[in-house]
Amino acid sequence: PDQQVVVVLDEVNATSALWVAKDMLCDHICFGVRIPLNIAFVVILNPWKVRTPQQQAAIAEMDVGGLDFLKYQQNTNSTNNSSQTKSLNLVYQIHRSPETLYSLVWDWGSSSTT
Repeated sequence: PDQQVVVVLDEVNATSALWVAKDMLCDHICFGVRIPLNIAFVVILNPWKVRTPQQQAAIAEMDVGGLDFLKYQQNTNSTNNSSQTKSLNLVYQIHRSPETLYSLVWDWGSSSTT
């Protein structure tokens, strides 16, 4: 392998397959197969960010596909514990990242809109 290849994986913690990304990034293995050393990975994670009251109100007023399911979950799941309720109020619905990734995380901050 004469060329360096960079693979970018975005929104990795939005899927339960984030452990596969962890294996590729940290262990250089994918489903038990060693990945060639000329392949490098950049993994992008969504932030753990709670919705503002304005965002919550805007979602409550919407009537569109995916958000309807979220409203249904919030309104009908009376057995929510506090962590489940908190995860429903996140800007991005994310899974907890493997601790192995923590030492590799680079916080780029947040974008601002004008």
